[in-house]
Amino acid sequence: MKYRIRPGVVLAEVCGEYLLLATLDASQHCSYVYQINETAAFFWKLLERGFTEEEIVEATAAEYEAPKELLSHDVRQFIQVLMEKGYLLLEEEI
Repeated sequence: MKYRIRPGVVLAEVCGEYLLLATLDASQHCSYVYQINETAAFFWKLLERGFTEEEIVEATAAEYEAPKELLSHDVRQFIQVLMEKGYLLLEEEI
């Protein structure tokens, strides 16, 4: 499955903290600010580049030298939470 970031949502790093910010029309669909950790920010940056869930798992496994089985669960959970909160959309919803 391919996901897209809701238009108007941006990742910002402020004082070493990673924040998703909903600007413009995006703020009508999700919270204005949502804090994520460094690993989640890595996932987000891959989503910005159009990576699929499977590609994110592969890239993260290579970057962090972690087992794909564990990463698959983490990536899926990250995507699910952001879908529920309105920061991500399925590609065909845009």
